[in-house]
Amino acid sequence: MNFYIVPKVRLLCISFFFAFISIILSQVLLAYEKDNIILSHCRKLNLEQIFSYNKLSDLPQSNQIMILDTMKLHQTCISYLPSEVQKDVLSINSTNYHYESVGHNIRIYADAFNSLESQRSHMQSRLLIYLMSFNVASLFVMAIFLHADSCEIEQE
Repeated sequence: MNFYIVPKVRLLCISFFFAFISIILSQVLLAYEKDNIILSHCRKLNLEQIFSYNKLSDLPQSNQIMILDTMKLHQTCISYLPSEVQKDVLSINSTNYHYESVGHNIRIYADAFNSLESQRSHMQSRLLIYLMSFNVASLFVMAIFLHADSCEIEQE
């Protein structure tokens, strides 16, 4: 059995394929944006911890210890960070004085969030370029299909 697709319909199928790829890329970008909102929130929390940590020197040591014990990043935020960062934090916690280890930890987290946001931004810009390319390709192939269809109508 010979399966033959009319050239005009082939163009329409290609256009739909490009549009489908565009939809998939859009969904990936939406998921990235959701994660970016969470990461932005985590970064702000970490920044607040840095500000609080910098003000601890004005407090008595008993109050410092109480506040230092509350300066922990939420598990949701930690889950976005690479395992190397978590290993670094664990190694610092086991070697340093509590006050210094908390300071090192929040700085490591800040660096990790900056690096992660930079990587994600770069990836999102690539995905956006791909999305625009597939959208333009879909419209271009659709224009060719419509031109072929209108030529066929004029010939009748």
